[in-house]
Amino acid sequence: MPNKYAISAFVLFLSFIAPPAGAVEFTLDGYDRTRFYIFDTLSLDRESEDAEDNRCYLNQRLRLEPHLQINPHVHVFSQIDLLDLVVFGSDSEVSFYTGYTDALEGVDAEPSQLTDSVIPGEDYRGSAVVRRAWGEIWTPYVDLRFGRMGNHWGMGLLANDGNDIYSDFGDTVDRVQLLARFGPVQVSLAFDTFLEGWINDNDDIWGLTLAGGFLSDVHSAGAYVHWRRMPSEKWDALYADLWGRTHLGPLHFELEAVFQYGKGNATLQGVENMEVMAGGGAFRAGIEILPIGGQVEIGLASGDKDLTDEKVHTFSFDRDHDIALLLFQETMPQFRDLTETLETNDLVAPTTGNAVSNAFYFKAGPYIYPRDNLRLGLDFIAAQQLIHENEDLKAEDKHLAVELDFDARWILYENFELGARVGVMFPGPMYEPYRETVFGTEIRGIIRF
Repeated sequence: MPNKYAISAFVLFLSFIAPPAGAVEFTLDGYDRTRFYIFDTLSLDRESEDAEDNRCYLNQRLRLEPHLQINPHVHVFSQIDLLDLVVFGSDSEVSFYTGYTDALEGVDAEPSQLTDSVIPGEDYRGSAVVRRAWGEIWTPYVDLRFGRMGNHWGMGLLANDGNDIYSDFGDTVDRVQLLARFGPVQVSLAFDTFLEGWINDNDDIWGLTLAGGFLSDVHSAGAYVHWRRMPSEKWDALYADLWGRTHLGPLHFELEAVFQYGKGNATLQGVENMEVMAGGGAFRAGIEILPIGGQVEIGLASGDKDLTDEKVHTFSFDRDHDIALLLFQETMPQFRDLTETLETNDLVAPTTGNAVSNAFYFKAGPYIYPRDNLRLGLDFIAAQQLIHENEDLKAEDKHLAVELDFDARWILYENFELGARVGVMFPGPMYEPYRETVFGTEIRGIIRF
């Protein structure tokens, strides 16, 4: 048996280091969101037999954000997504058809599992995702954070955690972070791991992040510097991001500028010596004198005129920095089969994807609150490609599109939102020969808790 004096000493030691007794507090935040989409044709060509025609679907997400307060100094946070962006009907039940006849009968047939040996629940493998989980130790001046957490800075051009209720993606990092606070001045230093690879090999990707500045609810200004390294590829990258925001009565202004530089080998892409030098930024200004207001935003992301050399100059905003319903949100032109060769006019590489890239854009629009719980807004968005391989191309020929978006948000019972957005996009010369007007509609229901 252990020595009774040793046991007594151990118990006495625990009594000194143990926190004061108290009940663990549990809180749960989150939302349930369902959205219905209709797009007229994202192919911008209604005559092609490979065109998408009308796209119509629903998706949803139930996001849970539990918070455990062990004591005033020790906290555990997590973010869990249930049925994350699951399209209605995609995997609600699993049917197995052995042939054409079974498929015809499947409309009325009872769905069955794929095999008799499937583990219960295996058919719904993607229905629950633990997105993030991390712990925080709070002290008067320095906090310690560790685990898998969201990464966000400024307007979200470079680092965007996707925690906005209308976002879809979100940047997540495995991080150990120290955060020091001196009033409104904050400074953080973090070690980030992006890819571990083999435990005993030098093929991981890791980085260091230094961020901070004067951060308050009224005036904020600071810098975000991130260095990333992959030793096996001899790859180093540096990201620098300056951000500022201020509120002056009914006016508000926000500015973010990003610079990216990287150099090394990228043998996975077949490039021995690659160099990246790119950047971008955005400026936002608004005014609100209830019940009316308005906002203007301009943005720029650098581009590359030669995509075949080893120097990369194209910068892409984060996917969650959305500026429109269609433009830089949906891939266009989009055809049913992009795997074919580009020998016909029916199948082409997309001109724009789901993020601002190699482009300049302008967005402006007013909004009004006819009632305290009802917001109506109209946005005008125009964009053009910044750099083109044809240096002699005129500015008007680089025009991408003009889009008009109408948005309505109606808050019911404080926690329930009904909303709708209707957009129409007029493609410019950069989409040639695909220039047909495209329409889009989003109807959403959101429950906050």
